[in-house]
Amino acid sequence: MEETQDPHHEELIEATPVTIKSRNDDEIGLELRENDETHPFPTFHNKIFDDKTTQLLVFGLMLGKGMGAAHFYANAARRAGASWKELYTIAEIVSAIAAMRPMKQSAAIFKEMHHQNEIENN
Repeated sequence: MEETQDPHHEELIEATPVTIKSRNDDEIGLELRENDETHPFPTFHNKIFDDKTTQLLVFGLMLGKGMGAAHFYANAARRAGASWKELYTIAEIVSAIAAMRPMKQSAAIFKEMHHQNEIENN
């Protein structure tokens, strides 16, 4: 099987996914193994954003989805030049966005409760 690894993979991610380590494990389906190994932890390079910005974005998106691989992209962002302050800022933004849904839901609940209370008291 030919490796199609991103050339920046070792530099930014510095991890060998379990799927590659267990390549010779007969219990892992060949099709799944090939699919996972094609881009196990892609570094998502593009022509618009620099490496640091891209890795910060991927970190934030994965963090927001609760994906365990977020730490690989936090490390990749650091290796690409991100400061601790930039990482913390991404975490703050993700946390604020994650809190929006329960805040909006609670506001709707409180509004309905207030409306119901007015009906009952009139």
